[in-house]
Amino acid sequence: FMMANKDLPHTSKYHAETFFQHVMCMVQFVNHTAKFNRALIIATCLHDIGKPSTHVYREGKGNTFYGHEETGATMVKEFLTEDDPAYDQVVFLVREHMLPFQIKGPEPWASYAQKQLIEFASQKPSIWIANLFYLNELDEISNPDAKFEELVEELYNINA
Repeated sequence: FMMANKDLPHTSKYHAETFFQHVMCMVQFVNHTAKFNRALIIATCLHDIGKPSTHVYREGKGNTFYGHEETGATMVKEFLTEDDPAYDQVVFLVREHMLPFQIKGPEPWASYAQKQLIEFASQKPSIWIANLFYLNELDEISNPDAKFEELVEELYNINA
């Protein structure tokens, strides 16, 4: 799947790299900083799996991937089996990986995201919420031009 979509146009105001470069950069970071967190590693690999089927170029907006997180969560169910211990958490992480971005966004999205996160925090294990924010941070800082050592230090500071 990854190789079939390695050249997918991914450049936008959020990412300067191809789809494949973006995911591989994130995988490099997660393998270095959270190598024993299986659910996070799988979610990192699959968090944007819904992008190829939701990709639309829009005049004035560029490459868009509206709904890729929900599409991706559905697709994850094809890769993992329900008896996999990471199944529920990976589906959650892929489906909700945009939520922390929305907190920083305009209203009404920011208020909605805050309410959702508060609800999730009361319902989900704390490691799921921590992984959600960690995945979001990986997504935000991954960039092929970034200095790997500086980003690893930044990720370690987040975990401290």
